[in-house]
Amino acid sequence: PKDMLVAVNKVKFSLITSIATLILQIFLDWVFLVWYGIIGIAYGTIILYLISGIGFWVYLIKTTA
Repeated sequence: PKDMLVAVNKVKFSLITSIATLILQIFLDWVFLVWYGIIGIAYGTIILYLISGIGFWVYLIKTTA
């Protein structure tokens, strides 16, 4: 979905959300590593990818409709 935002000229939104996703990923990795070990990092990554993917699609649909 990130590439689609660039294609419809939403580069600034894509950049901001990518930076926010990076920061949140580092935080979730640290928290889930402490709680669940190495498998926690996988859980954190899956959760974050789902949330960011859904967020990108919702934004894309709202701005291009």
